[in-house]
Amino acid sequence: MRENSATILSTVPLPAGADEHGAWADWDNTFRVVYTPETKIAGTSCTVFGSAVQLPDGSISHRDCGDAPHVMVQGDADGITTVQARELAAAIVATADLIDGWVSR
Repeated sequence: MRENSATILSTVPLPAGADEHGAWADWDNTFRVVYTPETKIAGTSCTVFGSAVQLPDGSISHRDCGDAPHVMVQGDADGITTVQARELAAAIVATADLIDGWVSR
């Protein structure tokens, strides 16, 4: 008996530290989008998180195009304090480091 692709894809583990993911079926079982945990910057509306495209072999796409890993900053960073700016910068670097650990080149 042959396994279908959805069954096989359901066994592909998330990258270490990934918080959530999209469904393989959302993208015709060709990839899924995986996300880092969100980091909220205290006293601001800023949140930092990352996303990447995971392929069926478990690897992370690292092409320099639309599906390259991304770090996103959401919220308003206008007028944040220097302490908040350092926290924001640290969150951006930590998120980038986590995603870089997913990518094997």
